[in-house]
Amino acid sequence: MGTGGKGISLETKTRPLPELGGGPSLYVHVPFCRSKCGYCDFYSLPAGPGSAPGEAGEAFLKNLEKEWALLGEPGPFATIYVGGGTPTVLDSSTFYRLLDFLGPLLARGGEWTVEANPESLDREKLQAMKEAGVTRLSLGIQSLREEDLAFLGRAHDSRKAREVLDLARRQGPWGLSADLILGLPGREEEDLEEEIRFLLERGVEHLSFYILTLEEGTPLWERARRGEVRLPAPAAQARLLLFVRSLLASRGLPPYEISNAAITGRECRHNLRYWLGGEYLGLGPSAASFAAGKRRKNLSHLDGWAAALGEGRLPVEEEESLPPLLRAGERAWLQLRTRWGMDPGEVRQRTGAPTSWAEKAEALAAFFRGRGLMEKRENRWALTEEGILQADGIGAAFLALD
Repeated sequence: MGTGGKGISLETKTRPLPELGGGPSLYVHVPFCRSKCGYCDFYSLPAGPGSAPGEAGEAFLKNLEKEWALLGEPGPFATIYVGGGTPTVLDSSTFYRLLDFLGPLLARGGEWTVEANPESLDREKLQAMKEAGVTRLSLGIQSLREEDLAFLGRAHDSRKAREVLDLARRQGPWGLSADLILGLPGREEEDLEEEIRFLLERGVEHLSFYILTLEEGTPLWERARRGEVRLPAPAAQARLLLFVRSLLASRGLPPYEISNAAITGRECRHNLRYWLGGEYLGLGPSAASFAAGKRRKNLSHLDGWAAALGEGRLPVEEEESLPPLLRAGERAWLQLRTRWGMDPGEVRQRTGAPTSWAEKAEALAAFFRGRGLMEKRENRWALTEEGILQADGIGAAFLALD
């Protein structure tokens, strides 16, 4: 498959917006990993060898409960997502207590996702998640090739990844999701097709696939700056992204966001809340929240986060109230990342933006349609496959509307 042409779309009909459930969502950031991957710029701390950060994990959980109490003990939540970091790197006792703490906060019929990496997931933790009511497991596979895992600095090897996939399929009742990284040196379409086929055969029903990017300050960025590594050209990366989207659609996992695909009805409802403009609460260092038009971000430092809580105050690093125009631009851009696209009139109503914003958004969308980058399905505008390759620029244009 090539990079696509004007007007290409993987959608064949308009789909109603998914039901996300009432109330907000909860994200919990566990800031520990076995080791720090060379490409990662998320806030996390290396726990070292073994399976636990020890006393640091216990202290983290106690402070997590303090933060929840300072917020007024909110809940229940329509969705809960435990990420990081690597939640399963916590020692068994602390991990079980984390599940016990969060279980009562999930609304009836809610979705509960826990991230895990192969090197820190075992039969006992899978059983604990099953008993607690976790409904989704998100596995950080990233690749099934040894040379790729070594290049990325992952703590697991291909054999371990395959073993954990089989174990999760046998033991877990949840939806199984996996992450893949695209755009690694030497990777071709046939390599990705083989990996995806293996994952789907092992029961994966949701796949997140991200182009490898060089984040400033990371070890991989430093190596690239020194000329020690070189990633594929942008055109080759674009070709791989569209190939994977098309391949997954043909295998019964239509993409529902630029880099996410799932069996219909098995999309991640928690992440949809971000993309479709819902409200959410974040707990833990560096976690973000959005509610009532206000955005808040916690301190991105474990000690600073803990110190604030110890003083009886919320560990806020930054907070802002979003004016209607900014809310409208962000909502439009995030919704355009999805298969459902966006309706300028609905965005205006939800954000309080003026009528003139919706008129300008319609005109801008029509401009992009003339270039084969967007299409209109009934009253909603969506990106074409060609438009997906220019998604950042298109999003910036909507954010700039006044």
